[in-house]
Amino acid sequence: MKKIYVCNEQLNEDNYKMLLSSLVSYVPYFSLVVRETLTLDSKGQEVLDLLKPFLISEDNVSEWPGTKLYDGTAKLFIFILNTKTISILLDFSNNIFDWVQPSLPEDLCLLRNDKAGLFISISHEKDFYFELTNKEYIKLDKLLPQLKLTLYEHKVE
Repeated sequence: MKKIYVCNEQLNEDNYKMLLSSLVSYVPYFSLVVRETLTLDSKGQEVLDLLKPFLISEDNVSEWPGTKLYDGTAKLFIFILNTKTISILLDFSNNIFDWVQPSLPEDLCLLRNDKAGLFISISHEKDFYFELTNKEYIKLDKLLPQLKLTLYEHKVE
């Protein structure tokens, strides 16, 4: 069973770089989104062009990890995660929240083999979380203890 974990530390530039670099051996894919209702600047198009050789799929969707649109669709791009693609991502961003249109595609997510989200960001809302099994939590907590992951317990009143 997967549970939601949040960081008690800011995902600063160093932690962001370490997160991407550390998970390359655990997570095979990542996704980016381009919303059809927003423009994409030349910088955003450049990153998509550089990532194109690593493209797995490109689909029009109304839902992706962390987001469900109630109107319209967006283009979801899924790419291979490897040292080359991480280098491209880091060349264009210093923080997870840099991934916001119009300058860049949105909502960088790290995906498992089955394309389910492990690390999920909703960039324009300045939000991110991890969806982890207990085994994944233990591994990630040992790998990146500086993130100070804690179980998110949502209580409805």
